[in-house]
Amino acid sequence: MEVLHNWDDKHCLKLLRNCYEASEKKGEVIVISYMMSEGEVSNAAKFISQIDLQMATQFGAKQRTAKQFKSMAMDAGFSSFQLKCLVFNVVAVMELYK
Repeated sequence: MEVLHNWDDKHCLKLLRNCYEASEKKGEVIVISYMMSEGEVSNAAKFISQIDLQMATQFGAKQRTAKQFKSMAMDAGFSSFQLKCLVFNVVAVMELYK
């Protein structure tokens, strides 16, 4: 799902909790989303920063780091979080396990 950056933390957590509840006993959820880098200064980081500013000013939403995604997944009830790959240093493919 590439929708998490469209929402604030409260709504993202609600969405992830719904995904957790809807998944099977040992289910997983695959999340594809833009991801902020931590401390990196590159064109990719600048691109995500620009999207972050746009999301914050227009929708009250934000881009998140891997740590923030992991924290949100754990708060939603998932037992495990894995960053599977990072495409062009901006698009993350993550797996959340029940």
